[in-house]
Amino acid sequence: MEEKKQERKVEEKVKKEKATLKEKKEPKRAKAINQEEYDKLMEQFTKALNTAAHHQNLSKYYQSEYDKLLKYRSQYLMENLLPVIDAFELAFKFEAPTKEAQNYLMGFEYIHKMLLSSLENEGLSLITPKVGTSFDSSCQQVVDTIATTKEEENNHIAEVLLNGYKLKDRLLRPSNVKIYKFGLEEKGDATKKGVEELKN
Repeated sequence: MEEKKQERKVEEKVKKEKATLKEKKEPKRAKAINQEEYDKLMEQFTKALNTAAHHQNLSKYYQSEYDKLLKYRSQYLMENLLPVIDAFELAFKFEAPTKEAQNYLMGFEYIHKMLLSSLENEGLSLITPKVGTSFDSSCQQVVDTIATTKEEENNHIAEVLLNGYKLKDRLLRPSNVKIYKFGLEEKGDATKKGVEELKN
């Protein structure tokens, strides 16, 4: 009897050990979820994806803004220096009456060249339209018109009054120009015509 009891205990112990080993070897099966739980999980997953995409777009935006800031960092300074350059160029249009004035003028020309060279190194470029070329509204501004009887001169530059400038690919100031207008009456003719109409 005692021997049988011992054998049963051994058999039970072996069965328990086998069951334990089987549980360890076999992975636990995932618990099945219903449609409602699935929808909630998908909603959370979608929100997480949207949040990640938003952060990525925000990061790209800030990087783009930083690149622009770096690219055009000297814009404010250049805009304030344009009137100084204009003053130099206006002074160069007049002839120096004395030798002493000529020496001063030479010094001013040297300073002007140095200033332009420094600004060009930062990306400044001059917009100098040629007389007789077509008007370009992207970088030129009309300040006056001149009547012409030649149709081929219509909307062509008659005179450049002020040079324009660009900072890399950004327009700082358009060139100020006069353009020809075909069929436009001369100011004197228009005034005379107006007086005659008043008399009648």
